[in-house]
Amino acid sequence: MIFFGANDGMIHAVDARTGYEVWAFIPYNLLPKLRALLDGQGVENFEYFVDSSPKIAEVKLNGTWRSLLIIGQAYGGTFYQAFDVTEAGMGVPPADDGLAAVSALSAQFDSPAESIQFNWAFPNYSSFDPNIFANILVPEFPGGRVRFYGDLKITATDAERSVGYTFSDPAVGALDSARTVNAAITGSGYFPPVETEPALLGRAPSPVRAGRSLYLIDLSTGKPIANPNGPCGSGATATGCLDLGDVNNQRKNALQADVTAAGDVNSNVVTTAYAGDIDGRYRRFNLNSTGQISQVLLHDAQQPVYSSSALLFVGTTQRYLFFATGSDVLPASAPGGGANGTGEAFKLLGVRDNINSGTVTVSRTLSPAVKSTSQPTNGERPTNAPTVAGDIVFFTTTTDSDQPSCSDALAKVYAFTYLGTAAYDSNGTGKLEANEDPVVGTSVGRATAPFIVDQHLFIGTTSLVGAGVTLLGDPEDFNNGAGQVGVRILSWREIR
Repeated sequence: MIFFGANDGMIHAVDARTGYEVWAFIPYNLLPKLRALLDGQGVENFEYFVDSSPKIAEVKLNGTWRSLLIIGQAYGGTFYQAFDVTEAGMGVPPADDGLAAVSALSAQFDSPAESIQFNWAFPNYSSFDPNIFANILVPEFPGGRVRFYGDLKITATDAERSVGYTFSDPAVGALDSARTVNAAITGSGYFPPVETEPALLGRAPSPVRAGRSLYLIDLSTGKPIANPNGPCGSGATATGCLDLGDVNNQRKNALQADVTAAGDVNSNVVTTAYAGDIDGRYRRFNLNSTGQISQVLLHDAQQPVYSSSALLFVGTTQRYLFFATGSDVLPASAPGGGANGTGEAFKLLGVRDNINSGTVTVSRTLSPAVKSTSQPTNGERPTNAPTVAGDIVFFTTTTDSDQPSCSDALAKVYAFTYLGTAAYDSNGTGKLEANEDPVVGTSVGRATAPFIVDQHLFIGTTSLVGAGVTLLGDPEDFNNGAGQVGVRILSWREIR
């Protein structure tokens, strides 16, 4: 099965052998929003629906192994939902049976006992009021406003009220060795500062600040572990849900990056999680099976962190985290950009986790924005999350043109060692020197996050002339089998 969310309002399942869709689900909170599709989708008034990617994990629920799918809605809404997709589509004729396979699939997914099962939603769908409608001006939102086609009831718990737009893709793991406590570890996602709006009835009269919390959601119940009714705790420790607070007056804080989870070597227990917020604070979160969360500040970047980080173990105890500040899809000025709203240059960063503190090992300042009336976001900005292969970390960035002609953007690929030096010989001397350039490739267009497989690195690009894929690595060296090994940058080419 191939699962994906779409801006038609549905989560879809397609049989990978035949290409036929066999199942779809419309989240309850998006039902009243479907009428927006009748109006058409203008560029400046685009309505999002299931604007997120699914996470599938094998978990032990009530002593039985199950395959669980969890998906948020990003700009589409403020809900996560989970489904049991164990053996979805299995046991039917192979693809070469043609119509027989399609008929068997349809029959299987028509059977309630055999089809995909809805497990839970967070917030609970019962806390959603479909009769609320609000059209609120929000300058930093796409189109300069946000429409609510329904919102939370006044009976919703404080933990449910704290959920923002569900940008953060959850990390999933067991919190104890027996796998009796399993959690979706996720951030709450950005939520505009509209909690006090009279039209949002369920958030008054004492609205909870939404969007800036970390959750440990019990995979059996869909509620914060040991704290099902909230509120989220704050300060050094909390249970099930931790509110990170605000420190920047120019933008509301949010924890919308995908959470990076980790445990001890040779252990199946998740004990720590890492994420940065858009106030720029990058933290280590210590977790346990009772739902307790404590936080340690590893680095204050003083610039927003929007995307997830890459984790590298060196030996059995040393952990290095890599992330970037800023985003190539948001303005360079506040609330999307620099710490003081000045559009200052963003950074590529690496931090070593020292348990109670952090040490910066990688710090690369990107090219600052060029003052231009035609392209206000034309500084070099990071693209999504970095990736690690062996002991090397790869970042991609995009620099928009500052020309009135709107000529194409430039994508770059950076490669660093975990200690912050350039990973490859860029000046052709046959050895690594202190003045090596960490840029190992460039391409035209906006880059995707780097992806590594089989000792090769791929990035996608979208430009004025179309979409392309850039391949870095040895063009003659493929099929080396599974395993995370270093990428050997011997040459690179662009594929159109």
